[in-house]
Formats: sequence, structure tokens, C-alpha cells
Amino acid sequence: MEQTVPLVNVTEEIVRGTVRFLLNSPEYPTYCSCAKCEAKISAIALNHLQSHYVVTAEDRDRAFEYLRQQAQLAELNRQVIHAIHIIGQNTHKSE
Repeated sequence: MEQTVPLVNVTEEIVRGTVRFLLNSPEYPTYCSCAKCEAKISAIALNHLQSHYVVTAEDRDRAFEYLRQQAQLAELNRQVIHAIHIIGQNTHKSE
């Protein structure tokens, strides 16, 4: 029996959390925060960021520590905010 090893993209974890946080902040009160819009925003941002895949908790911690450095966070935030503005231009709003 083949054992499945979890493969995790730490960049995706951080981007999804950042998207959720920003869409629920006072800075974006008129932007849709439905699951579909959140996923679209995350996808756009992730397509412009480097992936950091890991398989162990130790590797995840190292990747997370690296991605939380000022330069990496600045680029991640820039890409997320850009993606929010792209999707925010769509006419879709949650019902």
C-alpha cells in the first residue's frame, strides 16, 4: 500500500490567509469576499509569486520563517493587493 506524503505550498497558505484578512478589513468594505472571489484573488497572486512546497513540519517552519521576512512579505502583499483590485473591477458581488 502506497503511503501519501502531504505536499504543502507554504506560499499558498500565507496568500490565502492574507486575502481573507484584507477582504474582511475596513480597507476593502465594498469588495466581494465570497469563496469564489477569494480563490480568484489567491490564484492571480500565486501566479506571480514563487512557490515554496514542503513535506515536513520542519521544512514548513523554515519556509514560513523565510516568507515572513520583510522583503518577501512586501512582495506578497503587493501581489495580493494588485489581485484584489483586478477582481474588484468585476461586477460580481456576493448575494
